[in-house]
This record gives sequence, structure tokens and C-alpha cells, in this order.
Amino acid sequence: MVSMYVLDLNGWDVKRTTKPYGTSLWRGIFNNLDTFRQGLKFSIGDGRRTRFWFDLWLGEELLQFKFPTLFHLFRRQKAFVSEMFYMAEDGSILWDLGLNRRQSEQATKEFAELLQLLEGFALEGGEDSRTWRWEKSGQFSVSLCYKHIHKGCEAISWHEDVWDSRIPLKLCFHIWLIHHNAVLMQDNLAKHGVIVVNRCCLCKRNLETANHLFLNC
Repeated sequence: MVSMYVLDLNGWDVKRTTKPYGTSLWRGIFNNLDTFRQGLKFSIGDGRRTRFWFDLWLGEELLQFKFPTLFHLFRRQKAFVSEMFYMAEDGSILWDLGLNRRQSEQATKEFAELLQLLEGFALEGGEDSRTWRWEKSGQFSVSLCYKHIHKGCEAISWHEDVWDSRIPLKLCFHIWLIHHNAVLMQDNLAKHGVIVVNRCCLCKRNLETANHLFLNC
């Protein structure tokens, strides 16, 4: 998993899958990566594993969104925090943001706000660390992450109405089998030892599972 999907830049970045099929689980995880990142708060030890613009480490909003005009002026948008400052002889932090060209009025305003936000910032020492914002303990919780991703989504209770007398009995049985994942989709065939190339027969991109074929494809 690490060799296939993790980038070596900071040990925390992941690769987007480019394969047409067979990786729908990882593709599904990656599609929710932005929501996952919203729950992360970075504490800066030395700044070598935290991105200046793309990680939440200063304030309560990603800097790329808080200062959009300024962000688009930067060539090194993927720079780490450690690449944006140097230490003075007295131990203070001097920021080197590299804005040499002429700036617009909006960019100048954002630059002043950013410098004010950076004022008084201090390194904590050691390596950078992350905490989970949606848990008091700071520990990551899969259940809380799942709830946040699906926050506002209306719960589907269709399975409670499967045996509706107005629905043909044959269709009721088929829906019941789908609900219990008992339909012989390609993923279930593979579990029973049948050699198949698991690929959705409709979209040709994702794994052929009951949930994907009947609800998502």
C-alpha cells in the first residue's frame, strides 16, 4: 500500500489512482481526501512535513483559501513551511515569502494580513505532528470522519419497504438479495474462487459491486 499509494515528499501525501478499474476502494477514499484534511490540524515542529498553503497549520482556514490572490502569485505553491523562513542570529523567525514582482492592491492587502498572522509564530521543536480537530482527544476516529463526510445526507430507508404489497414479489426478492449483498456480482464471484476481471459492466471503471451497480453507477 505504501509503495503504491504514498508519495515520498512528506510521508503523508497520497497518489491519485489512474487505473481504469480494480481500485474503486482507493478511488473512493481519495475522493473524500479533502474532507479528511479539513479535520487535520498541524503543529509545526520544524516545518519540514507541513505544506505552507495546503495544510491547516495557521489559523482556522487553509492559507490558499484565506489569501487566494496571494496564493496564485506564488510559483512554489507546494513549498513546505520550512522552505518559507530562515532563522536569524537571535533565534527569531524571518519569513522569506519570495514576492518580488509588482503586486496588485488586493495582493498587497492580503500580504499585510498574512504577515500579521505570521507575527509571533514559534516553532515547537521536533517533527511536525497532526491532531484530529473533530475529537477532543485529538485522536483520529474513522466513525467521526464518516459522520462528517455524510453530514446532511438523508438516510435511505428503502429496505424497510421492500415487502410492499404493491411491488411484484419477484422484484421484492431481488431487492432483498441486493440488500443482503447476496447477488452474484463479480466481487462475490471472486470471493467464491471464480476468476474474473472485476470491472463494472456499465461504466467499465469501478469494481462491480451491488452498491456500485444499483446505487452509484
